[in-house]
Amino acid sequence: VPDGYYKVRPGDTLTQIAKRYGQNVNTLVAWNNLPNASQIEVGQVLRVRRHVAPRSTATQQRQTTAVTPINRLNLQWPTDNASSSIIQRYNGTTSKGIDIAGTQGQQIRSAAAGTVIY
Repeated sequence: VPDGYYKVRPGDTLTQIAKRYGQNVNTLVAWNNLPNASQIEVGQVLRVRRHVAPRSTATQQRQTTAVTPINRLNLQWPTDNASSSIIQRYNGTTSKGIDIAGTQGQQIRSAAAGTVIY
């Protein structure tokens, strides 16, 4: 990952990343054109520093083709049950995701590439 950028790891939140680099969450949202501060994904590359040391053109071209920030995520609703609704929203502290109502034994799928773990 180029200097001045950070690759999102499992469990990261934008708040944690901002704090680690001494930045404001809103600054990181603006620098990375994020539509929502709570929607970052593992593997996404984020700009975290204002001044990034200049590099040669060859280095910049190589890094540009090697590291492309991911700022969009297509999600699917994790169940076919039309009556499923959000009963707890993400708040970044006590709720690290959303809770969706359902019925026991109902089939659940991941909202994006990955595995449902709980």
